[in-house]
Amino acid sequence: MNSHAQVRKALPWAGLLWRFVFVCLLVFATYNPSWYTLTAWILTSGDAVSARVLVAFVLGVLWLIVLRFSIQGLGNFGGFLVLLALVIIGLLEQKYRVLTSLDAFMLTNALLVIFSAVVTTGLALSYWIRQSTGQSPVVKHPP
Repeated sequence: MNSHAQVRKALPWAGLLWRFVFVCLLVFATYNPSWYTLTAWILTSGDAVSARVLVAFVLGVLWLIVLRFSIQGLGNFGGFLVLLALVIIGLLEQKYRVLTSLDAFMLTNALLVIFSAVVTTGLALSYWIRQSTGQSPVVKHPP
């Protein structure tokens, strides 16, 4: 099988799961309500400044890459889906009061998981759209 045929394969569910795990690790490493985060370590640690600057730089670069791909993947259609999901969550909250019944710790974690799901959707949506329309999921075809 040539490389172009390998690229045109459908995105497996394991690929989506790994994207979600990676985004969750990035989100919860950056911020979570327990304050055992890289951000808290960078701001409050007595360790060497060079190590904290390096970790902050790597964390910032990872966020730029992930958000750039996610926003590009979401596009207008994905933005509509995110807005629709937020409206549905709002209506469910109004009807069943799921989020307001949570304490602050659990509410923050729930919102971080929802944010991770949105970013993961952005990472996978462009792949699915291009695959469903018969296009290659890469911008430039391999030689």
